[in-house]
Amino acid sequence: MQNKNLIKKISDEVIELCRMNSLTKLTKLVVTVSHTSNVNEEKLIHRLRHSNKKIFGSWTHIKVLKDDIEESTAILQALEGEKAI
Repeated sequence: MQNKNLIKKISDEVIELCRMNSLTKLTKLVVTVSHTSNVNEEKLIHRLRHSNKKIFGSWTHIKVLKDDIEESTAILQALEGEKAI
């Protein structure tokens, strides 16, 4: 259950960052989670696409890195995308 909450938190934060930075398409996301976390690229893109299919799609490349951090923590390392014109 803990990982579902973490995926939701990551998703909510990424959506907010896209909104704040006027990103209409997210092309790259790099996230770091704990070694013990089962958060992965597939679960994260599924959640993001479910949240907003216009911003997240086949063009969105996600990389989930594992590091020695707190279990319920995620660090957004990189966020790249296309801005609204």
